[in-house]
Amino acid sequence: MQTRPSGRRCTVCALPPEPRLSVETALAQGEAYRVISRASGGLVEPDALRRHVVAGHLPPQLQDAAEATHGLDSTTLAYRIHEIAQRARETALEARRSGHHSAVIRAGDAEARALGILASMGVRHEGDVQDADAFKATAHAVLRAARHSPAVAEAVAAELDALDRPAIADDIRQQAGTHRPTPRLEAAS
Repeated sequence: MQTRPSGRRCTVCALPPEPRLSVETALAQGEAYRVISRASGGLVEPDALRRHVVAGHLPPQLQDAAEATHGLDSTTLAYRIHEIAQRARETALEARRSGHHSAVIRAGDAEARALGILASMGVRHEGDVQDADAFKATAHAVLRAARHSPAVAEAVAAELDALDRPAIADDIRQQAGTHRPTPRLEAAS
């Protein structure tokens, strides 16, 4: 997780309600960051827009749409490629029922290419894609809950400390505004 300097507020979150809604709607509709930045009259930079999406600051109904159109992480890519393979399979089956043999071949080729990409990404089973997507959604939900509840943030951070992941625990605390440095063992002199 990337951390931002303590006390620095997200410039998109700091916008007045009307311009913020306009920016977030454009993000959910898949507009390019630079186009949205220009349309905002320079109120927000493209990197601030990316951070806003990555940090999960959008309302839930817009967050999913924005991630689907802007997300290029391996989980999102695998999910999108899986969807392409599924649509190609459905197209091939429909073309076969309709007797369009050349469409069957083209759709089969598209499915094979998509499946090949998934295999090169290490995906061996359809469930792998679904599990990764569920894990990503769960991680986002935990982070959002931690941002809104210091008690949740501390509980998550404590579990991460117990798993020997103090840097991630510190990041959770910092995002929730409950940051306290994780105690480190002193080296014996």
